[in-house]
Amino acid sequence: MKKLTSFDPNRTDWVSPNDIPDPDTLPEITGWNILIRPIEPEKKIGSVLLPSSFTEDVKYLNNVGQVKAMGPLCFSDPNTKPSDGSYFPHGRYKAPWCKVGDYVVWGKHQGTKLQYKGVAFVLLADELILMKIENPADINSMYGVK
Repeated sequence: MKKLTSFDPNRTDWVSPNDIPDPDTLPEITGWNILIRPIEPEKKIGSVLLPSSFTEDVKYLNNVGQVKAMGPLCFSDPNTKPSDGSYFPHGRYKAPWCKVGDYVVWGKHQGTKLQYKGVAFVLLADELILMKIENPADINSMYGVK
């Protein structure tokens, strides 16, 4: 097992390798925020090994990850109701879009990238989640890269 590394402000990669485990304790997430651990992208396309500078760029642009923690107000808005005047238990949302353990996709360049106990995470507002997916391998983070 790899030892967790200490925070390095000069570190350029925004995704921790998959073999580094999650920290034993995660920070307490507040409000409408969601803590996501980005998934490390493939290092080759077919049988072609990609250069490390290219894979570092793809890691930075990666927008697929696993939900690790959610704030207490995620997907709730008690001040908003549907147009028919009824109330949903989650405010304007009929149900939460995702839960801890789900794989999700968010827009590129969104969220706050941070490292907690040597592991890279992204902190996003709940409304920035674009979709939930069953298998992160179904999303090609190198789509459109030439």
